[in-house]
Amino acid sequence: MVTLPFSLAHFRVEKHFKLSKQSFGSWIADQGKGIVLGAVLGAMALGLVYVSVLFFPLGWWVVCASLLILFSIVLAQLTPILLIPLFFKLKPMEEGTLKARLLALCERFGIDVKEVFHIGLGEKTEKGNAAFLGLGRTKRIVIGDTLYEKFPAEEVEAVFAHELGHQVHNDLWKGIGVSSFILYLCFGLANFAMVQTIGHSPLAGSPYQMFLFFTVLSVIQMPFNVFQAAYSRAREWAADGFAQIRIGQGSELASALERLTYQNHGQFKPNAILEFLSFSHPAPWRRITTLRNSPPA
Repeated sequence: MVTLPFSLAHFRVEKHFKLSKQSFGSWIADQGKGIVLGAVLGAMALGLVYVSVLFFPLGWWVVCASLLILFSIVLAQLTPILLIPLFFKLKPMEEGTLKARLLALCERFGIDVKEVFHIGLGEKTEKGNAAFLGLGRTKRIVIGDTLYEKFPAEEVEAVFAHELGHQVHNDLWKGIGVSSFILYLCFGLANFAMVQTIGHSPLAGSPYQMFLFFTVLSVIQMPFNVFQAAYSRAREWAADGFAQIRIGQGSELASALERLTYQNHGQFKPNAILEFLSFSHPAPWRRITTLRNSPPA
């Protein structure tokens, strides 16, 4: 209820700048699906919290953090096969030279992927994107049709090379490791703060105390969010370097990033303070300049 007006404002801005192709009815339907999905997943996560407090009152925060981490890993596995299809169509890419080259790159670097998928972004937005989704057997190469249909093949391959760099560097698992360490630390600090404030850990029968705990947790997490953003930017630099040095597609990636920033109406040079505090990716101008000024592979 609190965030819906902001979501509506965001939708209106994207319609005004012709980024969104959705009708208001289609947007409302997506919002409804998101609310239902969030309610189901949120109830499951809250259930894990209460189970931890009920059955492990002393070390509940260790158990709770562990269960939430496992829950997030399961969600990562289910995302490409259950969650994404709720909002976008996924279909295998047609056979051709580009698909063969993408799969050959995966094989060259020992990344086990069976299929490349189109994600139907074009029905709802003009924005372009590409990613690896899933874990293990659910791992998918996903390329937005807004990127595949509008970009030259060499630029599509360059964007893919960046994403492949994340896979070769095991960035997903490294990110899970960093996030897990921070989650354990923040849960422990928040529990300690609660004990010092009210004399004991939160009780499962007291919704107010659980609300207070997660409020304290949110405050404690703030400085760590800055660290996580910096860590994420470092991994993005490394993935750019992989595309530049290992695959030799730095100039193509720079051109693709420039085109994507225009297409997505992104900011080439955002506020440096906001970038430092919260951006998961370096500013486009930094990446493009670095890729174009670096010596060729």
